[in-house]
Amino acid sequence: MKNTKLQAFTPLFYLVWSDDLLTQKEFTTLKEFINSLNVLSQEEKEYLLSKVDISNPPSRNELTQWKLDIEKSIQDKSSVKSIFDIARALSGTDLDLTPIESDFKKLENDLGILGEEALQNFKTKADSFTANSHTDASFDIQKITQLLDGKEGAIIERVKSVISRPEFAYETSTDINVFRQTVYKWCKILADENLGGMAYPKEYGGGGNIEDYFAIMETLSYHDLSLVIKFGVQFGLWGMSVQSLGTEKHYAKYLKDIGSLKLPGCFAMTETHHGSNVKGLETTATYNHNDQTFTIHTPNKNAQKEYIGNAAVHGQMATVFAKLIIDDHDYGVNAFVVPLRDPNGNVLNRVTIGDCGHKMGLNGVDNGTISFDNVVIPKDNMLDRFASVNDKGEFESPIPSDNRRFFTMLGTLVGGRIGIPRSALVAS
Repeated sequence: MKNTKLQAFTPLFYLVWSDDLLTQKEFTTLKEFINSLNVLSQEEKEYLLSKVDISNPPSRNELTQWKLDIEKSIQDKSSVKSIFDIARALSGTDLDLTPIESDFKKLENDLGILGEEALQNFKTKADSFTANSHTDASFDIQKITQLLDGKEGAIIERVKSVISRPEFAYETSTDINVFRQTVYKWCKILADENLGGMAYPKEYGGGGNIEDYFAIMETLSYHDLSLVIKFGVQFGLWGMSVQSLGTEKHYAKYLKDIGSLKLPGCFAMTETHHGSNVKGLETTATYNHNDQTFTIHTPNKNAQKEYIGNAAVHGQMATVFAKLIIDDHDYGVNAFVVPLRDPNGNVLNRVTIGDCGHKMGLNGVDNGTISFDNVVIPKDNMLDRFASVNDKGEFESPIPSDNRRFFTMLGTLVGGRIGIPRSALVAS
C-alpha cells in the first residue's frame, strides 16, 4: 500500500482474503468498520473499501506482498498478542490507533480472528524457503489454455459460449420432472447447434469428427453432469450403437434424426440380473421365418432392461441387446432397434416402462426399466454389421468365432469409456 498510514489494515485484508470460509456478512462487517473510522478521510476509506470488494479479489502476488510487509513489521513476534498489535506496528507513527483500539478488537471478535491461532498465519519460520519465496511473474492464462486444449480448442470455445447463454442457467429445482425437462431442453439446444451428431458421418447430417465429439462431452462437464449423461446416452450410446453396429440402411434411416434429437433413444443392454455379464442377458429376439420378423421378449422379471437412461420419459426407440434365437438355436447376443413410444410420447403396446425415480445424483436423467411382451419388429431392425439373418432365415457373420464376434461388437462401444474419465477430470 502506498499510504503507510493505511498499512495498519493490511493484516485484516490478508486474513479476509486468505481464508475461504469468510462470508458475505463478514465482508459487510469489515466495510461497516471502515466507514465508521473518523480518523480516516473519505478518500482513504474508499481506498480501503476497494480492498474488500468480493468481485475484485487481490492477486496472488498482492497477497504475498501483504504477508511480507506484515512479517517485516513484527521483528519481535513474542510481543504480538493480537491483530491490533500487528496493525500498530505497521502504522508506525503515521496513525494513532489508540482511539479505535476497542473498535478494532471488536472487529477481530466479529471476524473470528482473535487469539494465537489467527496469528499463526504470520509466524513463518525466518529465512525458510517458503518465507522468502514469491512469484516473480504470472503466466499467460490464454496461452496455457491453448496448449491444453490443443487442436480441439475451437470446438471447446464454441461449446463454452453455448453453455454460457442465459437459457443454460443452473437448474435448482428439486422436482425431478422439472430437472429432466430442463436437461432435455439443453440437449435440444446443443442438437440445434449441430453438436449432437458431431461423430456421425457428414453424409448423414453429422460432423464426421469423433475427437470433437469427446471434446464436447468433456466441456459440458463444466456445466452439469446430468446434461453430460443425457447427451452421452442420446448421441453417444444410442446414436453410436446404430453407427457402430448397423449398416448403411440404418444410417440413412436413423442418424440424422438422432443427431437432431427428433428421435430420442436408449441403449438397452443392462438387465436386472446379468449385471456386467453381457453374455448372461436373457432377453430374446426370436426369428420368425413366415414373415421375416423378430419377436423381442422379456422372459422374466429379472430379465427386464434396468436403469436405462432416456427410458423413463423421452426415449422413442432403443438399441436392445438380446439373444438371437433361430429355430430354437441360440446364436448369442446381437443388437436390435426396437420402438418404445410413438412420436407423441405414448408407450407402445406390449412395451412396459418403469421409472427409477429419485437417485443420489444425476436426477436430470430419466433412468427407467423396460420390458417386452413379444414385441414384433421388422427384419431390417437388426443391427447387422457383424451378424445377420439372410433371406433363407440362416445366421451369417463375417466373423466365424462366436467369442471374437461378441468382443468385436462390444469393442465398438468403448468410446464411452474414453468420454467418462475425460468428463470426470473436468468435473473434478
